[in-house]
Amino acid sequence: MDSPVLYTVTFLAYDAEKGRLFISEQNRKYRSLVSIDIATGKKETKISFSRTGNLVFNPVDRSLWGIRHDNGYSSLVKIPEPYTEVIPMYTADFGRSVFDPAISNDGKRIIMSISGIRGEQAIIMFEIADLEIGLRKHETVFELEDNTLNQFRFSLDDQYLIGTSYYTGVSNIWRIGLEDKTFELLSNDENGLFQPQQLSNDSILVLRFSRNGMQPGIIPLQMIHEANAIAYAGNLVYARNPQVEAYSLPPANRINLDSLKLQEEAYHPLKNMQLTSAFPDVAGFKETAVVGYRLNWRDQIGLSTASLFLAGSPWSANPDKQKLHVELNFDYWEWGFNAALNKSDFYDLFGPTRQSRAGYSIGIRNKTIKTIKAPLHWHYGFSINHYGDLEVLPQFQNIASPVRNLQSFSGDIGVSKLRRSLGGVKDEMGYSWNLLGYSYFVKGTVYPSLISEQHVGWLIPGMRNTSFWIRNSAGQSFGKRDAAYSKFYFGGFRNNYVDWQDPEQYRKVLAFPGVDIDALQAHNFVKTMAELNIKPLRLRNVGTTWLYPTYLKSAVFGTHIILNPGYAGELRHVFNAGIQLDLELVLLSYLKTTWSAGYARKFEEGFGPEEQWMFSIKLLGN
Repeated sequence: MDSPVLYTVTFLAYDAEKGRLFISEQNRKYRSLVSIDIATGKKETKISFSRTGNLVFNPVDRSLWGIRHDNGYSSLVKIPEPYTEVIPMYTADFGRSVFDPAISNDGKRIIMSISGIRGEQAIIMFEIADLEIGLRKHETVFELEDNTLNQFRFSLDDQYLIGTSYYTGVSNIWRIGLEDKTFELLSNDENGLFQPQQLSNDSILVLRFSRNGMQPGIIPLQMIHEANAIAYAGNLVYARNPQVEAYSLPPANRINLDSLKLQEEAYHPLKNMQLTSAFPDVAGFKETAVVGYRLNWRDQIGLSTASLFLAGSPWSANPDKQKLHVELNFDYWEWGFNAALNKSDFYDLFGPTRQSRAGYSIGIRNKTIKTIKAPLHWHYGFSINHYGDLEVLPQFQNIASPVRNLQSFSGDIGVSKLRRSLGGVKDEMGYSWNLLGYSYFVKGTVYPSLISEQHVGWLIPGMRNTSFWIRNSAGQSFGKRDAAYSKFYFGGFRNNYVDWQDPEQYRKVLAFPGVDIDALQAHNFVKTMAELNIKPLRLRNVGTTWLYPTYLKSAVFGTHIILNPGYAGELRHVFNAGIQLDLELVLLSYLKTTWSAGYARKFEEGFGPEEQWMFSIKLLGN
């Protein structure tokens, strides 16, 4: 299913009479309501943007009920058959949230949990007949000032509510009497029980927490009179070190909301920009290091950002005009502006891929991403740049520029739908397509080029978390064949020894592990890569609290690139085969890094094989 909910996957309701499931999809966006026929598996989207979860089904009038969130408010809503409209029935006050609704077996009452800003929770109950005529009055069945009341459902006889609470320090099953308001313990588990469902007069179906997932089981429906609370590690720390109390923020109930000044006005990102950081910095330029100072600005919510880096390298052997380094980047919403003089880059210190360039540049860019129905993403954008005093081409670090000044224009559009299973470390299935067009404008002549890139992948049946991908790309230049601006240049893994990008740089269109960067060139090309991502090895109970690995991922790939198809005298078929291993290592309990190693071998008829090794560390992974 598209865009599942973390852990619970989806919100689900069941119509037993007609054999239908109702689920929510697009859960990371506006949520759609989908009906599934159990017998045929046919899916039908009833409402594309319902914004409604926590679904429950009322078999009496065949209506769906749920919780809808909008503009900071949570509301109880009704979706009557044929399930094409969402009707608000009750909206909680701002700052309070309702969740976990349940309908009585006779279809006359509905309950739900409600929480407040101080952490208090309660179970409230409505008469459905009152809600239908606009009466919003409700009864507070039970309330806890500092603990949870979750997943409560009506008992089979509608005389009790059965749910979960952390009252003992771990999630246990509790029963609330609707007449006498008794709060009775039905379990005393040390790991946690969830989602209770009464099966009969003497048994309850529950899910028990374990490190390998929730395990279903049955417990007796009987009251427990003695139970020991779980010892909280935080309380033990406080008992030994009471000074930690000063480390925490005051509770929300100490804030006098009435004394706060509220003011509504238009927000202007540029007017709200301020200096957020300033610090010495170091970067790489060609074969030397540059040292300077970096300043960063941003507005309060991050809609506009600016960065200025001023640096020098007076000790270098470069010409004097290349010893001053300036870089300015400014982003506003989907727009960006950049200007640079002898652009430098921190990761150029570690090579072999270099982003630094001699000369000056100025440009503007735009990139727009549409994700209304995640995981389906659309994007499009363009950039315009002017370059001066060039030594190499802007895109290709090892190709000398025949002229010093030129302009470039690029535009791209693409779509992707990529998914991974819960716990997956990388995308495991889906597709993506991207169309990129760019051109150089040199001394009155235009050199246009076009690249189409498409990937498709799927999980291999019977091999959990193992995926196979076909990654295709094709490019055509329309300029003069003998011009450097009319060629594509390939080669290398494209990782630096210390890097910030995704470890799988070998997937890029211009990458070709087995030969040096920019070693292969062509006026047009067709490239196909087959890639097998083997199930990652999860590493448990290894390392210490400040240094431990989480997974080891391996990928095997092979590529066939056809250079200059259609030109017999220049046609080349080049192949490679390689492997890459990625180890995620966590430093200081939080900082994720990825340590990568790769090997590839290049093959071509009439030439001896070539090989290439790659080692890289990605800092601060997400």
